[in-house]
Amino acid sequence: MNDEKDTMPETFEEIVSRLEPLLEELKNGPAYQGPTLRRLPGKGVYVFYEDGRPMYVGRVGGNSKQTIRQRVRQHTIPSSGHNQATFAFRLLQEHLGTSAGHGSGMTRPELAEQYEAEFREQKQRVSDMEVRAVAVTDPMVQAVFEIYASLTLGTTRYNRFDTH
Repeated sequence: MNDEKDTMPETFEEIVSRLEPLLEELKNGPAYQGPTLRRLPGKGVYVFYEDGRPMYVGRVGGNSKQTIRQRVRQHTIPSSGHNQATFAFRLLQEHLGTSAGHGSGMTRPELAEQYEAEFREQKQRVSDMEVRAVAVTDPMVQAVFEIYASLTLGTTRYNRFDTH
C-alpha cells in the first residue's frame, strides 16, 4: 500500500489518477476467505468473487465504526436483514425473478420474510465467496473508486447504487 491513498486529493483529476493503481492493487491482492478474513484492511473497498469472477463491490467509509471484515460478515450471517445483507438480497431477488417494489407487490422486508430459507441460502452462497480488498481511507476517493471498480469489473448487475 502506498501513502498517497491517505492524502486528501485537491481535485477530481487527482482522484481519477488514483483509480487505476487502486484497481490493480485490488485485483492482484490476496483473496480472503473464512479464517483469513481477519486480515482484511480496516477501511476501504472490497469485492466478492465467485469462481474467480467479480460479483459485488462494496466499501466501508472513514466515519463508520465498522471494518471491512465486519461489513463482509453482515453480508453473510443468517440473522442479517435485507438492508445489511444487500448483496445476498439482490441474489435472492434474482433467484426469485423479482425486484421488490418493482411490480412484485411486496416490500423488501416482506420478500425477505416470506423467502427466509432462500435468503439464508443466498447469504451462505456469499459466505462461500472469496473477498479481495484495498485500503482507501479518503471518503471521496473511496466513493469514486467504488463506482469505478464496479463499472470496470462488471459488477453492475448487483451494484445498482440506488437506495433501499
